[in-house]
Amino acid sequence: MRSTLADSIRTLGGRSPTLSDIMRLGVIVAALVVGLFVRLYGITSSLWLDEFGSLWVVEASLGEAWARALEFQGQSPLYYLLTWIPIHLVGESEAALRSTSLLFSAAAVPVVYQLGKELAGERCGMLAGLMVWFDPFLLATSVEARPYALALFFAALHLLGFVRATARARPADRAMFILGAVGLFYSHYLLATLVLGTYLAYLSIRALREQYRPAQFLLDLGIQGLLTVPGLIHLMQLFGRRGELSWLGAPDFTVGLFLLATMIVPLVAGWILAEDRAVLCRPADRAVALAAAMPVIVVYGLAALGINLLTSRYLIVPLIPIAVLAARAVLAVPQRRFVVMIISTWFVGIAGIYAACLPVFGYFTHAFANGRWREAVEVLDDQLQRDPGPVLFRSGFVEEDLHMSGRTIPVSRAPLRSPGCAAPAWNSIIPLTFRWKAPQRAAYFDAMVAPAVRDVRVFYILCRRGLSYRERLLRWAQEECGGPWDVRELYKEGDSNKSVFVTRVSKR
Repeated sequence: MRSTLADSIRTLGGRSPTLSDIMRLGVIVAALVVGLFVRLYGITSSLWLDEFGSLWVVEASLGEAWARALEFQGQSPLYYLLTWIPIHLVGESEAALRSTSLLFSAAAVPVVYQLGKELAGERCGMLAGLMVWFDPFLLATSVEARPYALALFFAALHLLGFVRATARARPADRAMFILGAVGLFYSHYLLATLVLGTYLAYLSIRALREQYRPAQFLLDLGIQGLLTVPGLIHLMQLFGRRGELSWLGAPDFTVGLFLLATMIVPLVAGWILAEDRAVLCRPADRAVALAAAMPVIVVYGLAALGINLLTSRYLIVPLIPIAVLAARAVLAVPQRRFVVMIISTWFVGIAGIYAACLPVFGYFTHAFANGRWREAVEVLDDQLQRDPGPVLFRSGFVEEDLHMSGRTIPVSRAPLRSPGCAAPAWNSIIPLTFRWKAPQRAAYFDAMVAPAVRDVRVFYILCRRGLSYRERLLRWAQEECGGPWDVRELYKEGDSNKSVFVTRVSKR
């Protein structure tokens, strides 16, 4: 977006601004202001579970943050090292922790603008940039303390470098192609499958090899391979503990439909109304389409084989190339009224999503309502000072199942400490398993949980991830731990899978 603004200002040099110039500048400035407003509104809200995992990594020294990222996270340390800087430069806060994602999501917009401009001119770049800036799923990614916004930036950079390299093969464009691929790989290993789409495009589309010679491409591919060797070693180590990292249940094959719909609808509408569809099938367009398709094919293909990775976060990267293709298709429609109608309908729909989120979540995005741990911990801490008792704690980290073997992991208590706050001084935290149907849960509960609550007057449950686990836990306590018990909700955020509950359980 900043590149667009700079281009607009440069066009005014040496002449008086026209009405079109003023309108364009007005649209850009308004988009920046509105986009920042909906992001900053709520950026100091409580972290959600995975964000606490990010905080746990970066709260330590730089060397320890590196070690923690390798030990616990399923990505390389790149994102965490970048996030370590604002946390230790300006101090801990929710906003500081989320600033890395906000910065890179904003930086991705001018890159997307340049990509659209490279494919079909400035209008395509502007529309693609606006769509990326306002898409509700990309908005959520831009304010989460997770590596996905960083991955989106490098994905856009990689695509721009590839499109330019196949057009002119300049050293700077090839370097961008390399940097984008390596950066995307180290941002998130799984999301780097987009890069495979550009490789496939180069091999299958002859026109892409006319300027970007095979020898040059192989050299650049070799450089990418060398630079990713440390990540490949880490990836092999992660594969060895894949069972610990498996947290999804049965695959939901509708996930992609909801995530990609906001971009695919204008893409399909533009394709249907385009007068000359051949214009939309030029080599560079087909390359971008293959890059968009590859992560979807990989994730859905693995799910069909029984490896369930079907979640929206692993399908977020295709939104970048799809946004460019959607803008390209819409602007190829010859009838101006249809172009205006499609664009207007898209923005009205997006505004409707924002408006619907506000009364439901209290924010313009669901990202800030994924579990209000800070509030739940404050409520429980106040209660424990007046009426102490053991706390049965289930954060929702899949690694909690390791407790059944007697091991504990420090990150499991991360949600108890919000940025800038000390961890509560609770002496009797009893960690619970992640899965109720974990093979050794019954034995673990008999050995560790039952003795802690059987003879007490009151105990508490701090639980995440829906009602079912907590309700099963309450039934188990009634049957195995000297019930009957009286149950009272102290804090209940809602009934979704990411809700947080504080429950007081006392003897009658």
